[in-house]
Amino acid sequence: MLLWKRIYRFVKKIIKGVFLYKKNVFKNNYKKNVLISYITEPFFIPEKDWFKHTNFKECHQIAKIFSELGFNVDVIDFNNNNKINYSKYDIIFGFGEPLEQYFYSEYFAQTITIFYGTGCHPEFSNTVTVDRVLDVSKQKGIMIPESSRFLNKVGMQTRLSSNTIILGNYFTEKTYRISNRNDNRIFPIPASFYKVCNIDISNKNYQKAKHHFLWFGSSGLIHKGLDILLDIFKNRIDITLHVCGPIKNEKKFEDVYNDYLYNTPNIKTYGFVNISSELFQNLMEICAFTIFPSASEGGSPSVITVMGNGGLIPIISEASGLDVEDIGYVFNDLNPKTISDTIDKALLMSSEELYEQSKKALEFANSNHSIENFSMKMKTAINSIILQNQVAA
Repeated sequence: MLLWKRIYRFVKKIIKGVFLYKKNVFKNNYKKNVLISYITEPFFIPEKDWFKHTNFKECHQIAKIFSELGFNVDVIDFNNNNKINYSKYDIIFGFGEPLEQYFYSEYFAQTITIFYGTGCHPEFSNTVTVDRVLDVSKQKGIMIPESSRFLNKVGMQTRLSSNTIILGNYFTEKTYRISNRNDNRIFPIPASFYKVCNIDISNKNYQKAKHHFLWFGSSGLIHKGLDILLDIFKNRIDITLHVCGPIKNEKKFEDVYNDYLYNTPNIKTYGFVNISSELFQNLMEICAFTIFPSASEGGSPSVITVMGNGGLIPIISEASGLDVEDIGYVFNDLNPKTISDTIDKALLMSSEELYEQSKKALEFANSNHSIENFSMKMKTAINSIILQNQVAA
């Protein structure tokens, strides 16, 4: 039995290793090489299964851009801590262990490095996510760190990389300016989203819809402010909160907020919702607003997704990293009173005003956050870095 366990572990390690590193994904024969440290799934599974997250499409597009610029592209999983021969690479792009270990290698300073930030600076994000856990602890008398978004391995990569490309806006960029070295060049670009439905927002009953708010998020329920909204909505029978996210994956949070989530008439909890489902489309038709008091984001693809598919008007934190002040509401702090007051302002809008803002939300997301615009901005940033460093692709 012990032998079989050893064999099983050995085979599992081999299989895992195969899927953690994909060499020359486009089978090119260029003179220059790039290593992308991100995710590898998009290069092993069919495109029809990429709906799991926008990073699948984005990672594939990044690889395609480097190929178009004359680079052979190797892609490695950001958690892969196996030894890498960095000698052949002209550029290392991404984040995680492969990028971090480069700075400890003998090739340090010989290769162009581009840190890819999919959120605010890790040091900033860690600070605010801990603050949020402490907020909940003071209120509920229990620590729920599992519902934070704490990054255990920040390392040197954000400080030593010569260039940084981030998802987000000026606020996001500002969190890097504070921590990074002065000569680090930072390029903010918009996150993308999946366009899956085309509802006619002119048919929406806005007088009814304005009382329906959607929280559409992923893991890190406290980090993304769901606890704040549960406290607010539990005491407000005039408005309804629709909750879409992996609640079951954060058991301690679910236990503490069980009564809020499942026994409060005006809080509807659905768990994870597939964006290609009928339920998702129904929520786009029912709700007028998306509300997202996150402590730290990188352009909030989840917010953009519901803006671009349903014209939902955003009510979000400044740290969400979106410039939507002319479309919805942006609050500067996560004080429950601030958020509740913002909700009250939103409720004062007429049906005509709601429709106009909904149109703006739809147009903003589809023009600024399409995968095409993401690709164009990403290619411009990468090409600028290449030209600056005189890499002849």
